[in-house]
Amino acid sequence: MAVPDSDPVKADLLWIAADFRRIVVGAPADELDLPSNGTRWTNRQLLFHMVLGQNIALAGIPLLGLFSRLPPPASRNWSRLLDSCARPYDWVNWAGSAAGGQVLKPAGMLGMMDRTTQIIVNWYDHAGTRALDRGMTMPVRWDPYFLPWMSRRDILEWAPKHYRHHRAQLSLTTLQPERRVRCTPAQLLRPHPAWERGHAAEHGVFTECGRSNRAGMFDGGPVDGPGPRPG
Repeated sequence: MAVPDSDPVKADLLWIAADFRRIVVGAPADELDLPSNGTRWTNRQLLFHMVLGQNIALAGIPLLGLFSRLPPPASRNWSRLLDSCARPYDWVNWAGSAAGGQVLKPAGMLGMMDRTTQIIVNWYDHAGTRALDRGMTMPVRWDPYFLPWMSRRDILEWAPKHYRHHRAQLSLTTLQPERRVRCTPAQLLRPHPAWERGHAAEHGVFTECGRSNRAGMFDGGPVDGPGPRPG
């Protein structure tokens, strides 16, 4: 039986994809290559990095499952090795998003975010407590939100922390305070044909979650207040 959309973990995952769509659709083209706030990435490159965070959460599902089946020293030694490579990892992390943000167009980022979120949510819908509790020792030097040991549930809860942190670094003038639009996975992935034809600037973006106008705001649908500030 599917997990209710009101489940906090599932709701946060769906919110990431819906919020990312609002941001990308509303972003002025001439601001995508402006510097972000407090990073060496442009807004375009930072948006790619935000998509990458969702993909890391997805990759964590099989990875944590694998290490949970091995003797505990396996993940401890692996994480110790990764921590020892934190400095070169930081450079690869920056360079990868810098390059990816230049290669992948915003529409491609939207598609990647939606597909990744759909896969994660589909898995979560059918994951039992035992599957969610599987975990491993983590390389805490790789990310400030990593814990020394994390379960699969923890890595799914890490995704919105990572997303909110970098959302706050975007320098887009159309960026709005965090809003909550409740969407089901099916509603999230059904854009109006106008967007698919590339006419979002003229028509806005319509989904079953509501209407996104040129400023990137959603009209319609229950909306909650802003969430916690990024760390």
